[in-house]
Amino acid sequence: MMLTTTPDNELGICIVPKSSSTTWAKAFGDMNNIKDHVWNIYLKVASSPIISKQASSYYDVQKLNDVAKFKFIFVRHPFERLGSYFHWIFDPPGLQYSPIALQAIVDYEIGHSKRYEHDAETETLESITFSRFVDYVLHEASSSNENDKISHLTAHWWPFTETCRVCLVAYDFIGHLETFADDARTLAEKFPSNSVLKKIGNSGRLGCSGNCKGDNLVSRYVEEYAQLKKESIKQLYIFFKDDFEFGGYDYPHDYIEKGIS
Repeated sequence: MMLTTTPDNELGICIVPKSSSTTWAKAFGDMNNIKDHVWNIYLKVASSPIISKQASSYYDVQKLNDVAKFKFIFVRHPFERLGSYFHWIFDPPGLQYSPIALQAIVDYEIGHSKRYEHDAETETLESITFSRFVDYVLHEASSSNENDKISHLTAHWWPFTETCRVCLVAYDFIGHLETFADDARTLAEKFPSNSVLKKIGNSGRLGCSGNCKGDNLVSRYVEEYAQLKKESIKQLYIFFKDDFEFGGYDYPHDYIEKGIS
């Protein structure tokens, strides 16, 4: 996992991809006096061993509790986060990571006799449906083990309870994308001398990307789940159950009802 900190180590955040991650990478970049295009700031923040402390072993992760005085995390409804990743990569396609994501799904389908190799040669990003993507996600979930290294792309939808090691790191504040403005103001009020937090608290957003377009941050992608069998949605819930519980999200009855019997 990775804990990103301020220069004085007063604040630390585990940035959850697709859950206001651009906002917080930009914010901590500003706090560390990094000035650049927002994507370059993200890369510089993540790659700096001074700003972002990496840990993998049980002992090293526990040591992160002493790295920052106040640690926080912003989470998102797991099914909405999954839908956000899908549209970020495939609709519209064009990101530098999109071909990598496409190849991973195609390789999985060929390896499990779901598609012939000669058919895959003409595969396009636009042809990847949410159903095919979820099939791949469930395969990855069932075939992973505790010692597997999670790739950069997979981390964008992998359970945040695992990537941020919530069982080992004691977070002082849990924010939610769905109530971002209120939660950001709460942080700003707690640290009134932090001008960056004050700016976020006043504006509600900083370094906005796709997550903050439109007003519906609660159930924007629920209709995507109508492509899935109810059983597949239930399997997704089992995979993300810890995320649901940690974030205080209800059992996804509405999503399951949308599914195919």
